[in-house]
Amino acid sequence: ASHVAGAGPKEIGMLLTALALSQGIGMPLGSWLADKTAGARKAMIVPAGLVSSVAFAALSVASYEQMIALMALQGFCGGFYRPALGAFTAEVTPSDKRGQALSLQRQAGSSLSLVGPITMGLISDMTSCDTAIMVGASMMVGCHLSYAVMASNDSCTKEKTTSS
Repeated sequence: ASHVAGAGPKEIGMLLTALALSQGIGMPLGSWLADKTAGARKAMIVPAGLVSSVAFAALSVASYEQMIALMALQGFCGGFYRPALGAFTAEVTPSDKRGQALSLQRQAGSSLSLVGPITMGLISDMTSCDTAIMVGASMMVGCHLSYAVMASNDSCTKEKTTSS
C-alpha cells in the first residue's frame, strides 16, 4: 500500500481490516457450501482461489480505493475456499490420519502467513513492490492450478472397504 499515494499505518490498517471483515463474511458462507456440496468441493476451491490470486495481482495497478475493494475480494474468496479445502482434506484422508493432515494444512497456512510477507518485503526491497506482488500472485496461481490438476477424490489415500 505504501507504493500507492504514500499510504501510512492508517491506510494499511484499513486494507487489513477490509481483508479480515470480508473473510469473516466469506467464511460462514464457504463453510455452509462446503457442507452442502460434498462431491463438488474441488469445484469451489479452484475458481475461488484463482479469483483471489487475480485480485492480489491487481493490487499492483490499483488506486488506494481499488486496493480496499481488491483486498475485500481476496478476503471473501479466501474465506470461501478455505473451509472447502479443509473439508476436502478430511474427506479424502483416512480417519486415523485426519488430525495429522489437518494440522499439516494449518501449519502450512500459518508458515505462509509468516514467510510470505517477509519474502515479499525482501523482493520489494531488491526490485519493486509491483514485482513482489506479481511474484506472490504467480505463486498463488501456481498453487491453485497444481491443486486443480493433482487433487482428486480417486488419487488420494482413502479408507477402502473390502469384502471378505
